[in-house]
Amino acid sequence: MVQSLNFNKILFYLIVANSFFSPSLSLAETLFEGYSLILTGKARAGFVVQNYSVDQKAKVYTSTYYIKTNALGGDMTESLSAKCNMEFEPISYKYTSIVNKKAKTIDATFKGSKEKGYKMKAVISENGQPGNPISLDLPKETILSTFLAYWMLAKGVSVSKPPFNYNAVAEEAAKVFTGVAKVQKVLKVNNIDS
Repeated sequence: MVQSLNFNKILFYLIVANSFFSPSLSLAETLFEGYSLILTGKARAGFVVQNYSVDQKAKVYTSTYYIKTNALGGDMTESLSAKCNMEFEPISYKYTSIVNKKAKTIDATFKGSKEKGYKMKAVISENGQPGNPISLDLPKETILSTFLAYWMLAKGVSVSKPPFNYNAVAEEAAKVFTGVAKVQKVLKVNNIDS
């Protein structure tokens, strides 16, 4: 338990340090940054630290998050650093998780365009053992799932719009899934339509 806790702390500090000292992020403008508790009923089960930023000069969006749960939340640690261009075309992502003391990393890069489709090249490693590289042809207009909300905002969201059909890479699985998202209703938050 102590080694796992120390490893989790080290992983968290590396992610935080990378977000502060990475040259590409130092030029980036923060779009959203937040810390959220994960609750099961009223009991604390973990937390999420998340950051979305845009580098206008490089024309790149970045999503970075870190999730840590206790035994109540499945005793899991997960992190992601993902990049896409201003058209939400995927560039790369690095995913890491530790679940039941089993580590998994996925390093993925993308080539292609939304008109012609993309090719994803990834290496999935488990428990420190390097995995075999995989290559996957993706459908046209595939996005990374972490950017779904921003992709929808860029397309214009309203209750009257038809559902958004999309193809997205599930970063934790290195696979593409088809989805549908719809804005159900407008809520007032701090007296602002949201």
